[in-house]
Amino acid sequence: MKVLTNIFITLAIMVSLACGSTPNPKPPPEYSTLDQVYKKTKDGQGKVYVLFSAPWCESCEHLKKLLTQEGIVNKIMILNVDKTENFLFSRDLEVKGLPALVIFDHGQISLPRHGANKILLHLVNIEQDG
Repeated sequence: MKVLTNIFITLAIMVSLACGSTPNPKPPPEYSTLDQVYKKTKDGQGKVYVLFSAPWCESCEHLKKLLTQEGIVNKIMILNVDKTENFLFSRDLEVKGLPALVIFDHGQISLPRHGANKILLHLVNIEQDG
């Protein structure tokens, strides 16, 4: 059943990305600051999802809209890599392209996940499981 759900979600994402339209347009969320990310991750308590994005990145902007529609956007922190400090932080975490998701889990840092489809599927699966 989970495989069928993933296939359906993937198809919906692909159609949505291809069409470039969203049924319920909401403004994309505001960016977090690096200080906010540091404060949330420094205690090592629980998972923190950090999405590296940029306003000029079409995939990033579309992903943020989809995350807003799914009600997931309020559970992640979004950093704008156009700010120098955020860009340097992304490079320290081996982010090679946008969009990218890094998970801080009880002091452990995941390798970045790249690509809007992979990120959305990962976050939707976590939302369904948790």
